[in-house]
Amino acid sequence: MMDPKKLVKVLNQQEDMLKFDTFTNKEAFELGTRMAQKVYDAGQSLAIGIFNVAGMAVYQHVTPGATVNNTLWMRRKFNTVMNRERSSLWFTVTSEMRGKDLAAHVLDTNDYALVGGGFPIRLKTGELVAVAVVSAFPHYEDHQFIVDALAEYLGIDDVPSVLEFYK
Repeated sequence: MMDPKKLVKVLNQQEDMLKFDTFTNKEAFELGTRMAQKVYDAGQSLAIGIFNVAGMAVYQHVTPGATVNNTLWMRRKFNTVMNRERSSLWFTVTSEMRGKDLAAHVLDTNDYALVGGGFPIRLKTGELVAVAVVSAFPHYEDHQFIVDALAEYLGIDDVPSVLEFYK
């Protein structure tokens, strides 16, 4: 059985470890392109987006098989990350631990989602500068896909995974 407190600890570690010195639109393009290439290499379908804090897409791509519905989920995941300034999976797990749904947070299900797949992009100063979102895998795999891509891009090898909690 999943231990939500241990999972939250892992989610906190991921966010603490995966911070940038700078994050420009060019870096968003490079990161997003790497993410898309991984999906193509694996023959998978995924919608990928990197949005600045104003909500503007600085990178967006859908591989064959991803749908309009996936892009709608990306917007909801972006909104969720921006609302809490934490990963959407962190908000999901902490809400579940408290027995709360979106209505209890006074958030509309058309605009927000309690699922993984949205991750804050922060500078080492702590400033939130962008949000990476993906949609099409199971939600915890969406989350880990972003974490793995960020870790690879930043050259960080020891970032813990959430996948062990969803076996």
